[in-house]
Amino acid sequence: MLRFGVGDPHGHRSSVWRLWVPPTTSDVYVAVRTLGGVWKASLHESGQCHVRVPQAEVQLPNNMLTGQRFMDVWDRRDVLPGISHPLSVFFPGSELRPIEWGRQKVKDTVWLPRPQVSAAIEVSIVLVRPGVVLPDEWPGNGISPILEGRLLSGDTLWVLWHAFVMGQEKERQLQNDKEKALGLSRTALAGHDTRNLRMVLFGFNDRSRFFLDAAVSERVAA
Repeated sequence: MLRFGVGDPHGHRSSVWRLWVPPTTSDVYVAVRTLGGVWKASLHESGQCHVRVPQAEVQLPNNMLTGQRFMDVWDRRDVLPGISHPLSVFFPGSELRPIEWGRQKVKDTVWLPRPQVSAAIEVSIVLVRPGVVLPDEWPGNGISPILEGRLLSGDTLWVLWHAFVMGQEKERQLQNDKEKALGLSRTALAGHDTRNLRMVLFGFNDRSRFFLDAAVSERVAA
């Protein structure tokens, strides 16, 4: 199992995410640690990937259909021959917050460096088929490995990270997406202390899914 987060564990930081592979399969699972029991992304050995609808006791997003089993389903597709990139998690520097919950102090967590407010860190899940090697710049050229492991299928699982500048367009999109998500959650959040609450925003293209770890609370002074 791998636990990873961004920032200073005793200061401004993201949620803690975890990645694990069951001992008898080559399926890969990724989840926010505090939501691991109700929400996770499943990257199956068969090539099918999905995000399952949360358990019944968890309030669903307003746009989900009753009885819907999956929030999203997609297939692993190569970005280069023999190499797929089914999932990334993004951590914008502007979304790091001081965490005050004692139970959030997770041991054995890989903490990636806190980026500038205008930058972000991307953690990428990459799967490589037997006999295929990553391009020279993966890792390298600003891309660093967190994990390399061989799956029972013979595929190699890489977890890679790099920092990049968000840019004004991506920053505007982030704020717009947060406002929409908070609008949908206004009733559920009413009366709650939101200082420690996090949200996960979703994006996609035809080959990958992108999860963005964001704060519910407004930006606070560094």
